[in-house]
Amino acid sequence: AIIGILAAVGIVAYSGYTNSAKINASKGSHATIVKFINAEKTKCDTGASLNMGVIGSDGGAATDATCASNTGSDTAAAAAVTTFAAHFEGKKFKNPHNPTLMATNQTTCADGVKGCIRITADSTDGSILVITTKVDDAETLTDKIDLQ
Repeated sequence: AIIGILAAVGIVAYSGYTNSAKINASKGSHATIVKFINAEKTKCDTGASLNMGVIGSDGGAATDATCASNTGSDTAAAAAVTTFAAHFEGKKFKNPHNPTLMATNQTTCADGVKGCIRITADSTDGSILVITTKVDDAETLTDKIDLQ
């Protein structure tokens, strides 16, 4: 009986720990993505490079990693969505709530799915990139990055 009680308490505690770890992993991935995009934009803005340090979704060379295509213009966010989502898929950013999904895959990881990180263009300003992460049922993180 004592072992049964300890096992029941342990299972509940373990479940809480794993859920907390998934939430923290989602927050960490979101922060990493925002920092990386800001760093790449800064490299472009300062002229340190004409190309971004990104890879393709397969882990190989990116299709269009130029600063000119992904920053500056009113339509930059549309190109940057594809560039950065592919980069983090190539880096194997998995959804901590569902490890069978890539966290930034814009097709399989939809809005409102816990652990999914949506990289989208702002609907009113084509130079703003929006990063949205559904951390858990009660919390969603959103950051906007102006690519101009």
